[in-house]
Amino acid sequence: MGKITLATGALEGSYRIEVFNTLGNILITEIADGSVFELDSDRLPAGTYYLRVNHPDFQEVVTFVKM
Repeated sequence: MGKITLATGALEGSYRIEVFNTLGNILITEIADGSVFELDSDRLPAGTYYLRVNHPDFQEVVTFVKM
């Protein structure tokens, strides 16, 4: 089972996690609370993806490749 673990550290409150493909299509949207979030990557086919964390005080986008 493929899991992506996201440690957000000091972010407080809820935040949105979005996974989108290279075409910009949003494939997964989750609302998370807490400093650690796990995303099940089994529902994604092999490819390159972007994971965006949206919080009122912070936004970050990271790239990952699922083999």
